Amino acid sequence: MGRAVFGVSLRSSVRAAVAFSFLSLAGAHAWAASEGAKPIDGGILKVGLGTDTAIIDPSITGSSITAVITRNIVDSLVGQAEDNSFTPWLAERWEINGDNTVYTFHLRPGVTFSDGTPLDAAAVKYNFDRILDPKTTSSYAKSLLGPVDKIEAPNANIVVISYRQSFAPLLQGLSLPYLGIQSPTYLQKAT
Repeated sequence: MGRAVFGVSLRSSVRAAVAFSFLSLAGAHAWAASEGAKPIDGGILKVGLGTDTAIIDPSITGSSITAVITRNIVDSLVGQAEDNSFTPWLAERWEINGDNTVYTFHLRPGVTFSDGTPLDAAAVKYNFDRILDPKTTSSYAKSLLGPVDKIEAPNANIVVISYRQSFAPLLQGLSLPYLGIQSPTYLQKAT
């Protein structure tokens, strides 16, 4: 008879471990077999989150849960790579003057929002003007945009953001969903 420790024999423990190992392998085999399944179009994807969000407009909330959700809905002017460098996204390139007071963004041509509205400099300007408007109550997004002096759209593909003093963290803010660009057509209908 096996030696009992805390009322459980050594033989029982070994049997349980062997049985668990076989069940684990069987489960792994079933999981591996299902990996090759073909994707299905349509349907519903349900994701469990730790909390609810009442607002799906990233520019008027600082909620991290809203950022997680809206990152799948809005795109940003720039992205941020794993090495913390900034990468083109809606802006295909940009220039920054020597003292970080003027940022010029060149938008990717031919981009449209899901509602068909074209992405152009006027749409970007509308988004940022809306964030800066005190009626919008977008304090977190406004802080990411910084102390803007003016925003200009000199043509359909160029946006210029100017500051009176250096504002180096702009690209970081622009890479976040809180400053993601939304369709002005949608935003005007939603208000």
